[in-house]
Amino acid sequence: MTPPTFDAPPTSSSDPSLTPSSASTPHLWLGLHVHPGAAVAAGFVAGIVFLALEVVTAYLFGTGTPFGPAHVTLHGLIGAEELPQQLNPGLVLAGLFLHVLLSVLLAFPLALLIHPWRRSALVPVLGLLMGIVLYFVNFNLFAFAMPLMATVRDVSMLVHYALFGLVTAWTYKRLSLRLSGSG
Repeated sequence: MTPPTFDAPPTSSSDPSLTPSSASTPHLWLGLHVHPGAAVAAGFVAGIVFLALEVVTAYLFGTGTPFGPAHVTLHGLIGAEELPQQLNPGLVLAGLFLHVLLSVLLAFPLALLIHPWRRSALVPVLGLLMGIVLYFVNFNLFAFAMPLMATVRDVSMLVHYALFGLVTAWTYKRLSLRLSGSG
């Protein structure tokens, strides 16, 4: 018995459904176009930048702890009234991992918003606005379920969220344009 052979797909055709799709083309997510790899990378980068901002702010201004996001994330997941001040390394790593995971998940709605306008100079502004909206959602809606959120609500946190949105938007814009071959 001879193995089956496959002909190479046509390189050009009048029927677009016969043309092989490129790995760099955006995928449909909830019926909308988005580059999932660019969204994941943007969320990861923005999550790390957010953590770095928290560490720098805690060091320079003495506000909170360097592991504030991990602390708040764990508080929401564990449901304890108050976590111990000295977290063990396993809990800190779990909180940091979950923080970055949430950042990646939050990058997808922002990528959906930005994707049609990713060639526009307004993308950073859209990102800033999305970050501010996220701040108000987190600190006004989720604060009812997680009272610890209310204790870390301040102007520096608003700036961190706005910068999270900006970094996510800018990173998604750059990566999605690069993936589509126009950047």
